[in-house]
Amino acid sequence: MLAPMPMISAVAALLLLIDLAAVQVLSSMPHPDYEFTTIDGYVYIQSDDEQHRVLSLTDGTNTIQILPIDLMEEPDILESKTQLSDFFDRQAKIYTILNSRAATANTTTGSVPLDRHVALLPGGVTFWLQLLVGNIGMLVGVAVWTFQRTNVAARHLCTTGVGLAISTIAAAIYSSRSIALDGSVFEFLSYANFFGVLLFSAGFLCMMWNYPGSLAKFLITPFWYGLMALIFCADYFGWLESLDLLRRLPSIVTLLASIIVLALQWKKSHEDPLIRQSLLWFVFVTLSGSTIFALAILVPPLFDRDLIISQGVAFVAFLTIYIGLAVGVGRYPLFDLQQYWVKALIWLAGGLAVIVLNLIIASTLGLSNETVVIMFMASVAAVVLPLRALGARYMMNQATRNFQAHLPKVVAGMSKSLAPDAESIWAHEIEGIFQPLEIKEEQVAVIKPVVVKRGLGFVVPGMVESVSYHLVYADGGTRLFNSLDVTLIETLQSLFK
Repeated sequence: MLAPMPMISAVAALLLLIDLAAVQVLSSMPHPDYEFTTIDGYVYIQSDDEQHRVLSLTDGTNTIQILPIDLMEEPDILESKTQLSDFFDRQAKIYTILNSRAATANTTTGSVPLDRHVALLPGGVTFWLQLLVGNIGMLVGVAVWTFQRTNVAARHLCTTGVGLAISTIAAAIYSSRSIALDGSVFEFLSYANFFGVLLFSAGFLCMMWNYPGSLAKFLITPFWYGLMALIFCADYFGWLESLDLLRRLPSIVTLLASIIVLALQWKKSHEDPLIRQSLLWFVFVTLSGSTIFALAILVPPLFDRDLIISQGVAFVAFLTIYIGLAVGVGRYPLFDLQQYWVKALIWLAGGLAVIVLNLIIASTLGLSNETVVIMFMASVAAVVLPLRALGARYMMNQATRNFQAHLPKVVAGMSKSLAPDAESIWAHEIEGIFQPLEIKEEQVAVIKPVVVKRGLGFVVPGMVESVSYHLVYADGGTRLFNSLDVTLIETLQSLFK
């Protein structure tokens, strides 16, 4: 497993690969020269400053009547699985026609050839907004978890970030189509979007259950994740017909259950003002974004109402969760990360900047096959740093090099000092050798050095039997502690003694 900083780099590289693939898929879709719009229940195209009502699309062999439903941004607002299946079938037929060189729109004023163009910056603003939301959510979730891997709530926050990324990136592709997407691809992306929503929902409630501490020993985590998995199976295999029961109510119920859980957490923390202060911020940022999205996207279809705003725009509400948590970690003791968070944010900003820059370059150059290959190679190259840090555990231990550099200072310091000074020299040298983000002196006797928290921490005995030192995040968080560090400390102990 990678150390925190290389882990963030690796995830940024992975997101870049996925983003480039999303841009490539969207760019490869047919893009007619005319924009399709819906007005008063009819479909129109704009041509020569005039609007022409579209009756059907044809390629000479296949013909299909065009309906406003075909321009629907999010098909999840349909009422039943049957309607959803019909929608994908229609998309497949329209996609086939648009891919033909003979594609024509039959309008009330005559036939209009549907010539295609290359989309250099596909999708418009909502496409890029959804990619941005998914990337930020996953990066922040992974950053919090990778610094606190034993924190259960941090683990579930990471899950919400992964779920949000899957959901938004899939939705970004199909909601930004010009009019149609291959039916099988659309169906796959729709299921991916739904899977991401359920993963987010499961992680969201379980995070609430475990932050700032677990409410009870009741196994809420396997139960809720299992329930979300069962709902996904019911949707995928068609066990239920209603999309209200499958794709809307689970998220709404999860949100309502989360409010109840947070109320219980608030009641439980009544004796700790500091926890209450951080919990108040946590409640505000997590519920604000999720509630806005639910009210704008999930609730209206339950009452046969139109969506208030575009789903692509509504996804921006989730930024309040992850940006709010990123700010809250610095202001309040959220997940106990204050002392490490500034450096983590620098890596996060750097990773996001690399992603954005690569996407701009790839889109501007038109995404030829050669360009895509070059961009993919550049993305893979971004993984060099994590792999280098991983290899350092076995071949290029930074602590060993630091030890070699410090050895003359250690010998010189010991030769000029008295025995009582050994403890201060010892503490200073182990900090200089391992360069941790934090070192704590503890009044606990430790016999041998030991790696803890799966390499995130390292407990080192002091020269005095009743003192030990707890080091966290080796070399500024760029690597994990390992067995070579144990051997190094044992060697240094012998020298001091």
